[in-house]
Amino acid sequence: MSCQEEVSQIEDPTDQEALVFNSSLVEVLRSTTSNYKSSDDFLDGASCVSVQLPVTLIVNNVAMTLTSDAELQEFQLMLNTANTTEIDFNIVFPITVILSDYTTSLIAEEEELENLSAACEGIDSSYASCLNFIYPISFSVFNANFNTVEIVQVEDDQAFYEFLGTLSQAENNLIVSLNYPLHLNPSYGDNFTVTDNDDLLVNVTSAETFCNEEPTNCVEDEVLTRLEACSWSLVENSDFNNLRFVFHADGSLELLEGLIESEIIGSWNLSSTNGEIMLTFSDLTTFETDLEGNWIIEDCSGDDFTISQNSTTYLLEQQCDLDALFNCFNDFELVACADLNGEAVFNLSAQTIETISCTETYNATFFTSQSDAQSHSNPIPDPEAYISATETLFLKIEAAEGEFQLYSVFLNAVGCNDFECFDAENQVLETCYTDTAVLYAFNLMFAYQECTAETITFYEQLMEAETEVNPISDPTAYQTALLNTTVYARVEINQQFQIYPITLNVVTCNEESCNATTVEARLATCLWTMSSYNGSDNLDGYTLDFQSEPGVLEVYDDSISVTAAWSVYENYDGVGIDFYGISTSNIQVINGSWLIITCHSDEMMLQSLNDNNLEMVLNRTCE
Repeated sequence: MSCQEEVSQIEDPTDQEALVFNSSLVEVLRSTTSNYKSSDDFLDGASCVSVQLPVTLIVNNVAMTLTSDAELQEFQLMLNTANTTEIDFNIVFPITVILSDYTTSLIAEEEELENLSAACEGIDSSYASCLNFIYPISFSVFNANFNTVEIVQVEDDQAFYEFLGTLSQAENNLIVSLNYPLHLNPSYGDNFTVTDNDDLLVNVTSAETFCNEEPTNCVEDEVLTRLEACSWSLVENSDFNNLRFVFHADGSLELLEGLIESEIIGSWNLSSTNGEIMLTFSDLTTFETDLEGNWIIEDCSGDDFTISQNSTTYLLEQQCDLDALFNCFNDFELVACADLNGEAVFNLSAQTIETISCTETYNATFFTSQSDAQSHSNPIPDPEAYISATETLFLKIEAAEGEFQLYSVFLNAVGCNDFECFDAENQVLETCYTDTAVLYAFNLMFAYQECTAETITFYEQLMEAETEVNPISDPTAYQTALLNTTVYARVEINQQFQIYPITLNVVTCNEESCNATTVEARLATCLWTMSSYNGSDNLDGYTLDFQSEPGVLEVYDDSISVTAAWSVYENYDGVGIDFYGISTSNIQVINGSWLIITCHSDEMMLQSLNDNNLEMVLNRTCE
């Protein structure tokens, strides 16, 4: 508010120009210029108060501070366009609110804000809600001789409101009048101009009728954003059950009827005419008689839109939840190895829906035809063991509300090399030579412990393997007196078989360079890692630190560390290592005595004396 002091002689201001405190005009002007801010009602729940920025919110457990009206509008638009179940926010108290008279109040908790919001229900803000003055506006202040004492200029509603409040304090010999013309901007129509007090009072009071009309809450940009954010459906009309509208930003339109392959396409456009927002459908491949043309968006409140054309009215309902569900899935192609009949066994559930991480609630059913899927007839009874060659099935994903989407599942049974793992390399098993041993034991199952087959049997002769005669009775403890020999594995997969030779060698372990003294020195000089245990890498994250201090062993990985004990022994079997006192996690399985069967400077292979089937490999790492 600014003032300009001057003294000039003018004509006597008339009643059409002078302002009188407590008059109808001043009361109406005070109501019109009071603090009214509906854009933050989603925060404070009332239009007669506004939240003073900045304000901090906790949005989905993350702090967010809004510092300007622009950020406030962006956040409100995000709420309007998002699925409301996806965004949860709370105000961080205390906050400051601006009351209708522009005074401020500190609000310490949610209950205080709710009480203040309830008090607003009795305040008439109808003028302020839809009628705005165009500033600046000036007042002339006169003395009793009708000389201008000063010119007061206001730039906004708050300054106007506060100046009107000073009229009661004006000296009795001072007269205040508005300087006309004044220009006003109503939300319900075009700008207009008033030229005196009577004209102003008539126009402002008549505006109350328009201000009290229920607003449509429709803003074209906001409608556009919301339409493109999710799919939509026409509810309460059986003709369009399960029909979803997808509004693309390029103006193209998809109408999905629960099946991607049978979509309906067309075009859409949004426009504004005479204050009305028009949604136009055109070039539809189906339903053109029912849906094409201009539809007026009558109500944008809540999450849905009400649209009308002539006497027909529909509710256009946002389906963000359905989008979240149906976007989890796509078409599938499943490949499996065929048997001699050219067919394969498919686990439909495990190979499709169980590979998808989807938090939405749904039912999944498989069908052999599209028509069965649409009518929900003849579902596949055992999708975990479905036998087929080459075929297209249909997966029906159904939401809790009954809407569904179909996806194609392409099955392809192909010829495979089922024996690829066994073909990888020739297998050689070794054990250590000892002077006292008469028979040497081998666990033949170690040869193919990483391969899978229906059956594996072992034979001493190739002819026996081919004719399945005299299989080795216990392949886990096969004994031979020969230092070098060959046995044969017969592998059967999908009614086919292959025979593979396994070379068995008895080798010299623990040479002069690997006596007990040498082993102790090697273990204590560097760190050792577990690269294999029983053919698995489950323990490869562990490091073993054989400390020079007698008997101390540190075992650790990224998360744990434990102190244990170790020792090296040497007897007629060879050189070995004892581990004891390891009590942490799964590494404790190495407790016990282990014979060194392969001894190199950077690698040792050990065999458990408690279980000849267990082997582990240690690798040395020196920095």
